[in-house]
Amino acid sequence: MPSSGATSAAAAATTPPLLPVGVDLGSLHARVAAADLVGDPSSSLSPPLFSTPSASGASASSSARLPSLPGVVRNAQGGRYTLAASAAEFNAAHAHDDAEQNGNSKNGKEEKKENYVFGEAARQSLHRARKPLERSLVRHLSSLGADDDGEGGDAANDPQDADAAEESASARSASSAFFAHLSRLACDSSSGTRPSCLRAVLNAPAGADERTVRGALEAAERGLAEAAARDEEEKAAAGGKKKRKKKKGEEDDRFVVGVLSD
Repeated sequence: MPSSGATSAAAAATTPPLLPVGVDLGSLHARVAAADLVGDPSSSLSPPLFSTPSASGASASSSARLPSLPGVVRNAQGGRYTLAASAAEFNAAHAHDDAEQNGNSKNGKEEKKENYVFGEAARQSLHRARKPLERSLVRHLSSLGADDDGEGGDAANDPQDADAAEESASARSASSAFFAHLSRLACDSSSGTRPSCLRAVLNAPAGADERTVRGALEAAERGLAEAAARDEEEKAAAGGKKKRKKKKGEEDDRFVVGVLSD
């Protein structure tokens, strides 16, 4: 029968290292910080997920150095702060070509495809479209897209409710896309880390109300989950090993493990 130390060592070997990240969402800007990988056996700076007692009874991890403080990840422009804005750009012509090829064109109408841009690119896109920046800020999108748990009227019978529901759905999509973008920045800062290994703590905007904090939490969770799912799809398409399917009753991983708010 294997010893407890051998069991712990085997668990550590099969458990992928996790990347702790902090997401600071402000009223206008956001930044993401990443720490050392946790549980990476190849890193002397990374504390193991499981400690194995030595012959003297001391933990083998006691000699390991503590992980360094998280460092702010720079964006593509080299900045530490990213304008917390998410805007959709549509390519109707390309979508129309795809619809014709796939036979999915409905009544001759073009189906639009969304491609989100963030930060300064979003500001420039909104400026070209003569749209206000404020309505595309992630803080506003988070509040607008917060889940109301089914509250409200019958959107199918009330045109105003239907419009509000569509606007809320668009806000949810845009805000989660922004957090997926931040997750890719964090992964790029740690070579080889996959989105599924991220575990985040979200710092909500100062002075935000309960709805905005809740919406930001939901958007962050969706965004990180979407990034992880997209990565798994790309990995499977490239011939990689597919992720194990969860058993019935087994809960999905939670990517956001904490929220800070005032």
